[in-house]
Amino acid sequence: REDLIEQSERQLREGICDMVGYGRMWLAYPDFYRDHLNGNFEVKKCCLACSKCTELMRAKRVSGCAVFHEYYRNLYTEIQK
Repeated sequence: REDLIEQSERQLREGICDMVGYGRMWLAYPDFYRDHLNGNFEVKKCCLACSKCTELMRAKRVSGCAVFHEYYRNLYTEIQK
């Protein structure tokens, strides 16, 4: 998590991949790249890989980060009942 952007740039530069996607990371911390560019990247906002977003998707709900965003936390609480 700490060197997410640097590792992505290295893999692109070395031809390991042509594109990097951030999926769950973006759900948890949508401003991560902007913050990185501005020198304000915060590791504590990164995805924890808890899979709550996947549980929302499988329950046919809108998927989002139930850890960091109240709206999705409330949806997640509903499906746990």
